[in-house]
Amino acid sequence: MIQNLDIEISNFFQLVTKITCANNSLFFAYYLYRNNELVEKTNYIKENNYTFNLNDPGNYHVRVYAKNKQGDRTVTNTDKVSFNGFRDNGVTNSTKPVLIYGVSRLSAAVKFILEEKYNVIGFITENEKQINNTFFDLDILNFNSISNIQDFKVVIVDDFNDFKKDKMDKQGIDYDIFKYNFFPNNIVLETIYNFSAYKLYEISRKCYLNGLLNGANFIKNFIHYKFNSYIPYTVDISDSVSFGYAGIGIVINGKSKIGRNVNIGQNVTIGSRGVIPEIGDNVWIGPGAKLIGGKIGNNVVIGANSVVTKEIPDHCVVAGVPAKIISRDIEKYESYFMKK
Repeated sequence: MIQNLDIEISNFFQLVTKITCANNSLFFAYYLYRNNELVEKTNYIKENNYTFNLNDPGNYHVRVYAKNKQGDRTVTNTDKVSFNGFRDNGVTNSTKPVLIYGVSRLSAAVKFILEEKYNVIGFITENEKQINNTFFDLDILNFNSISNIQDFKVVIVDDFNDFKKDKMDKQGIDYDIFKYNFFPNNIVLETIYNFSAYKLYEISRKCYLNGLLNGANFIKNFIHYKFNSYIPYTVDISDSVSFGYAGIGIVINGKSKIGRNVNIGQNVTIGSRGVIPEIGDNVWIGPGAKLIGGKIGNNVVIGANSVVTKEIPDHCVVAGVPAKIISRDIEKYESYFMKK
């Protein structure tokens, strides 16, 4: 259906997709991916040109679904293009190197959060026993040893009294104080507010695997606060899973295991009736679906609002309440699966 598919960045931040085709009666749906994660999509529209406005740096590509009046469909992916960001005049996003005050499990979790966006260069402490060691691959410094670093920002995580605050004020050091709340009044909270539920899960999982339970629980609770979703860090989710609409209303049993190339729609529940939930590779789960039946095979499409109460084999489409197999011709549904 599509003869040629071009992609380019225009005006420094707009990603323009252009389609050439011989058939003027086609409809197109445009799916935008950043670092292989779905971030924006359209319904089927008539236009064979479409522009996405980019915000975050990353590697982008567009997947285009073409459909004719008979319902026949094809899917085509563009090449990847790199976007380094575009800074308008007046934007105050900090590019300063970041130092974290404090050496603790919580400060390590803050490091995992901030390093997704900033250049975190070390920890600061006044504990002589900790200075000149490393902590999660970064040097532990004191205030005297950072005097040669120019134009940096300090994020205060551990206990910090007024005397130390006055000392930093007198030295003209730029600093933020991290507090255990969900108000974006410091660099840590400002950072996590910009992440999808999946990215936050990744960071909480990393904290959990490194024994940083305070940080893991803080991020898990923030996911619930922002997205009304329960995505615990104990879930084993592969790195090529995507959440519909950034992950709104998703509930996942903490013992679940989710394979590669899985798309989980909004308001999906992955639960259990005694059997550990396990989802295979190449699975599309429609919005509102409820999975409470155990194992889901590979190459499976689950219809929106379906209630799955039993194990689902490979290579099939299920729908309904309770869900039943409605097709085994899975090739017709290839466009549902992410292709990495």
